[in-house]
This record gives sequence, structure tokens and C-alpha cells, in this order.
Amino acid sequence: MSSNLTPAVCIFSKMIKPKFHQFDCREQNRVDFRQARAVLKYKPDIIIFELPEKHGSPETIFNKYDCKNKPLKKSKIIKKDLIKASHKFQYALSDIKTWENIERLWRKNHNILLYNVDGPQELRAEFFETWNHMYPCATKNWLWWVQIYLRERFMANHIHSVIKKYKIMENLLEKIEWQAPEYEYIKKSPDWFWAVGIITIALLVSAFFLKSFLFGFLVLLAGFSIALYGAKKPNIVSFSIGPRGIKIGETLYEYENLKKFWINYDPPQKKEILLESKKTIMPHITIPLVNEDPKKTREYLLKFLKEEKIEESLIMTIARLLKF
Repeated sequence: MSSNLTPAVCIFSKMIKPKFHQFDCREQNRVDFRQARAVLKYKPDIIIFELPEKHGSPETIFNKYDCKNKPLKKSKIIKKDLIKASHKFQYALSDIKTWENIERLWRKNHNILLYNVDGPQELRAEFFETWNHMYPCATKNWLWWVQIYLRERFMANHIHSVIKKYKIMENLLEKIEWQAPEYEYIKKSPDWFWAVGIITIALLVSAFFLKSFLFGFLVLLAGFSIALYGAKKPNIVSFSIGPRGIKIGETLYEYENLKKFWINYDPPQKKEILLESKKTIMPHITIPLVNEDPKKTREYLLKFLKEEKIEESLIMTIARLLKF
């Protein structure tokens, strides 16, 4: 039987094809680190605790945030409470190590979701009150068995809702992967380079007459950079769309940090995914689709993001006009 302090833990080690690993804690006057070691060994996507639900839901506040913004003050309070409890129940120290390992994986950008699937705190309190003061007579008390049944029903329903929430993963491809040039390359004609040179010289002459040497330097630098960039061929970059987010090269854009998407498909001119980020520094992200199936890509993204038309940014429009 698990106490109020140290819950059993059920781990989902993979989202696409879930594997379940269950670990309880020996409630003795010593620590038991099996749960804590399991967190680092299996690096789970989901951990289910035998702790009381809140407001009828197994969701915890930690699931609302990505790894970089987890409310660690909340986990700090939980660990402080466990330290206090450990003065009476030494095995509570086991849970502190479990929480430390969860935080360790969060810091490594592994987003573990946490769920508390037991019944309401009031029901648990009644159960443990009966157990602590009436054992072993409690086993002959029909009300105590009703309390057990109600707790088990709460846990079964909550676990079912968690599995159902992620059941959709089984019907998805684990990843959509492809490679493409980092941007569309348009071969520049000699006239294009002549035009860049003539505009640069004209602006340099203007800077000379205006006696603005800083402006002249910036014009020269800009003209040289545009010509150099125009001649450069794009690198080949790996792209992938998976359950966690969209990866461009080594950079992962998690769905939590994205607002919406739009597939801009008008071949042969436009074949790309437009993403709108929640970050103000880089609000728009463009991904070339090349030969990827836009329908399959759209169906996948609809499971995670809202589809809404995104207007092409002014910079992208100018780049197209300049044949970048």
C-alpha cells in the first residue's frame, strides 16, 4: 500500500509506441532510489504519480510550460515538504532524488510530462484516516473497501484519459524527414551583378557629395555583401517534423513556442511551410518543402498546430523581387 508521501510511479518511456514501467517505493526506514534511477535510465516522456488530482484533472502545472520555463519554484516547494516529511518517514528522501532527476532531464531539454492520477485529496484523507486508526479492522469495514474502489476508479479513468490524449501518436509517422537547400537558389545573370555594382557606385557618389563617410562605408559593405551572398550557393540542410516539434538542422522549434502554420504551395514558384513563432525576435520561419507531399505534411502538423494563413513577410517579398 502506498502512503500519502511516496507514490508509485508509472513511466511511459516512448510516446509513439508506449512502454510502461512501474516502480513503487519500499516504505521502510531507509531510502529506495529505484524510482529515481528509472527516471534517468528510461528518460520517460510521461510520469504518472499516485498523488491527488486537482479540480477533477490529472494535469499538473508543470505540463503547461516548455523545459526552459518550468516553474521550478513549485518543485522546490515539493522537495522542501518531502525533507520535512523525511524526519518522520526516511523513505520520503527517495522522492527528492526522483524530482532532482526529473529537473535534470528538463535542463537537458527533455520535456517530461507529469500527471497525478489518484482521487481527490478529501477521499485520500478519509482512506488513510481509516487505515491508520482501524488497521487491521479496516479490512472488515465495508466503507473502507468503497473508498478503495473509488480511488481505483479515479486512477483508472485518469490513466485512460492520459493514454487517450496521446493515442493519436500511434497513428502518426514518427517523423517526416527530408533534406533541402536552406533557401531557394536562383542563378544570377551578369546583368544582376552589373545592376548591384551600378547602384552601389551611385550611392557611393551620393555619399561623397554629402560628405558622409559612414554612409559611404555602409553602402560599400552592403553592396559587397549582396554580391557575395548572390553568388553563394545554399548549404543542404536536414529538416524533420516529429511529435516534439520541427527541427531545422540542429535547432528544434517546439510546438509550445509556435502559434500557427500555413503551407504556401503554388508550384513551381512557392513550395514552403510558413511558421509563426511566439518569439518577437524571429516571428516568422520559412521551411522549403521541395518534393515533400504537402497534404501529408499538413495532416501531420494539424495534430499539433493551428492552421491559419500567414502573410509573407516584407523581407521575404523583397528577397523574391531581388531574386534571392
